Amino acid sequence: MSEGATNLGKTTPTGDFLYRVLWRTRKNGRLQRTWEPRAMLLEDGFHDAVKVVDEWVDGGRQRDFFQFVSELYPSVAGANPMGTCMFLALQHALLLVGEPFGVRNSHIEDFLARGTELGQDLSRGISWKNFRAFVFQLHIAGSRLSWEEIEFNRHRTGHRGVDAMHEDGVYLVAASNTLAVGHAFVLQVRGAQRTVLDDSSQRPLDNYGEWIDRVMFVRKVALLD
Repeated sequence: MSEGATNLGKTTPTGDFLYRVLWRTRKNGRLQRTWEPRAMLLEDGFHDAVKVVDEWVDGGRQRDFFQFVSELYPSVAGANPMGTCMFLALQHALLLVGEPFGVRNSHIEDFLARGTELGQDLSRGISWKNFRAFVFQLHIAGSRLSWEEIEFNRHRTGHRGVDAMHEDGVYLVAASNTLAVGHAFVLQVRGAQRTVLDDSSQRPLDNYGEWIDRVMFVRKVALLD
């Protein structure tokens, strides 16, 4: 299955554009890249991916592809249909650190409703700047969530790198695949054990993170003493 594509102006003998595709399947431990014709990708249902690449190429490729997609399609974290995965991940993380009512469903609903009033479409996800406002509202409501810890992005390596976390604790992680479709999840570190908690599932990081192309942030969730 294709995870992403770029078009560098190559064409088939008949003039159909070729797209560089990164495949999810591995060969000899590595993800494979091939050139595929536009018509075939459209037939296989990758209309959205082709559309994004075309917009980037038509715009003159003036920015890095990831930067372009992140700005045009701000799915920093929000892969579920309602765009609430980061809220739910924080809710789960606070439960793990001992504050089960730190994020109530009413907190999320009120924040989303306020966003709608302000004309903000959160169905594609939410930027960290806007999410900080949500965290601030939690503090007003009485949460003991440490602002200093969650404000600090512990990720500095650009790509992958979640498995580099060594300090025990609970973390809020936002990552994206090769099309910059983002998702947020909880990472719990206990010694050498790294467990991902995503909705109702719980899996070792090694069995979960194959889709990750880029990590945007890793923020520790802890309570004030």
